[in-house]
Amino acid sequence: MQRCSDDKEFLPEDADDNFITSVQLTVGEETYTAQIENQQITVTVPYTVSLNHAEVEFIYSTSATILPDPSSITNWDEERPFKVTSYNGDPRDYTYRVIKDEIRQEGDVTILSRADIDALAEKGVTVILGNLTLGSDDPEATPLEDLKGLELLKEIKGALIIRNSYQGNDLLALEAITSIGGLQVGSSGSPSEALNGEALLSLPRLRSIDGEVRIYSDRIQWIHLPALTTIAGNVTIHSATLVSTDLSALTSIAGDLVLTGYTKESTGSELMYVEIPSLETVSGKIEITAFPKLMGITFEKLTSAGAVLLPHIPFEFETIRLPNLKNVEGDIDFTSNSADVIGGTLQNTGIKEIGMDQLQSVGGRITLSRLAALTRLPDLSDLHQLGGLKLNNIQALTDQELDISHINFGGDSLILSNTNIHSIYGPEELNATLYLNGTYPEIEGISSLKDLYYYGRNHGPVTLPFATVEKNIYMYLHECTELHMPALKEVGGYFSVDYQMTALHTLQVPALRKVGGQLYIRSGNITSLSLTSLEEVGTGTEIVYSDNESPGTIDILTTGLSELSFPKLKKVAGKGLAVQTTEVMTEACESIRFPSLEEIEGCLLLSGEVYDSGYSDWFPDQKLSQVLLPNLKKTDAVKIIGYSLLEDFSMFKNVVEQLSDETWTVKNCRYNPTYEDMKAGQFTKQ
Repeated sequence: MQRCSDDKEFLPEDADDNFITSVQLTVGEETYTAQIENQQITVTVPYTVSLNHAEVEFIYSTSATILPDPSSITNWDEERPFKVTSYNGDPRDYTYRVIKDEIRQEGDVTILSRADIDALAEKGVTVILGNLTLGSDDPEATPLEDLKGLELLKEIKGALIIRNSYQGNDLLALEAITSIGGLQVGSSGSPSEALNGEALLSLPRLRSIDGEVRIYSDRIQWIHLPALTTIAGNVTIHSATLVSTDLSALTSIAGDLVLTGYTKESTGSELMYVEIPSLETVSGKIEITAFPKLMGITFEKLTSAGAVLLPHIPFEFETIRLPNLKNVEGDIDFTSNSADVIGGTLQNTGIKEIGMDQLQSVGGRITLSRLAALTRLPDLSDLHQLGGLKLNNIQALTDQELDISHINFGGDSLILSNTNIHSIYGPEELNATLYLNGTYPEIEGISSLKDLYYYGRNHGPVTLPFATVEKNIYMYLHECTELHMPALKEVGGYFSVDYQMTALHTLQVPALRKVGGQLYIRSGNITSLSLTSLEEVGTGTEIVYSDNESPGTIDILTTGLSELSFPKLKKVAGKGLAVQTTEVMTEACESIRFPSLEEIEGCLLLSGEVYDSGYSDWFPDQKLSQVLLPNLKKTDAVKIIGYSLLEDFSMFKNVVEQLSDETWTVKNCRYNPTYEDMKAGQFTKQ
């Protein structure tokens, strides 16, 4: 509204202004200045200060009017509106309010006595900006038996540290605390002796921990943190006396969760169940170990974790419930092997199934080991990414099929040991090392893999479908009679068939063309050997040996074959070619035939003696009378020992000039030509 006036010169200069520019309230000797912003008048005072009957100074536009009149108000603790109207009639609304602020204590605070508590209480402190330490670890310190007087504390910006001289039974005086920067009781090398009796660690209103929790104590029996929702660091609890935990509101942990039923001093926690019903994410690992009475774990809402580890499951443990777990960055390990930590047995007989059927991605390895009563594997149908899988000593499975055809393996291992797996359906290219030991399933779909380790104690023939193996094959065949690998074409590393006392009599690998590392055969009873397509051995980028002490890149022990023949072999690199055709009192081989062999790096060693067995000075009569090497053009050394019928060495006439006295050795044969004999063309006995 515009005021009417015939005389313009009487209008005040601020006729259009309607502002409050300053508000100050004085109580005793303290003056509090309000903040004025966006028509909000805010005055902040300690929560212990009352502004009733405060002296007030309101500064506003000189020509304006204000309602209500500040001089008429006595209760300045209440929120209220003000209207300021300019000389020209334009109104402006303000809102006045009071914020009762906390009383903050700078730096760290240590409570050693009743006097320390009284001093803090007298200040009315509600927030400590550093650590709060209760007690001392000095063995001569006076015991601190209660915390009465600290009920005003609401927040600790640093850690709450409890030391040995605090001998109360609980922390009830701290029940108003809603936030702490960490919690520390004891250390890994020195379990805490704080608290007394059947101790309760309870902070019922605590909502957040902004750092780490480290509890090493054999005094604490109950942990009660029912309002806690977030922990911003690692949680480590070692206790041999823990009975129960209440973390019912906890939703996230930004580090590890490690619960251990022993300390440096003792073991034997009575904890039976670990249940955190609201927990959704754990950035680090979950590891629960060494609780001899533990019966189950349940994380009903957990969707992701860095790892989930139960490496010492006790004998009667029954329940693993992770029904919503989808993503695990590292390993999942459920292993019953508690004897070395808490005594007892090596195998669990309580777990019949594992509630973990929603997995989508596991960056590390899933291990299920020594679970003797497990009748069903977790459903892996949604799993698309997996580092590796180990199933060990799970014998209660019946007709279990393992379908991994949809899973992208991350280069770790697929280990099946003494587990009743009937069949495996895999991807064409399995980026994993396959270990089979006491488990011999039918394998379908897999053409190539990273490595193969086969420990064959099964009777009868073995047939494996693989066409390529990126690295190594190790076959330990003890009771197998036949090994057939009809599709195998290439092995990047070594190909080893072991052991001498095996029952194996047939080895058929007819399509194998290349072995990048060592070809090592220690199976003396073989009577049928087919390596008819083999062209090169030891020509990989890096030659890998199954036996680093072995004398050859091809190292073969055979006593059952009448003829050893590699018809297409052209090149042997590395250490060379070593053939042993005898064991003690055993000999059969009559001829060795390598018709296409052109080049041998290293040494050609043919031995009819028993070496590395204590009988090196004795050898039986040998039947070998023919060595066929018509195309040999290069070798670095020749060593032939112990063939009483061998007298023709003309197969070496093309390489004599490459050799010397030091690199030519023939002894204990029917004819033993020296290097000078060979240079003179005396290749056969005269």
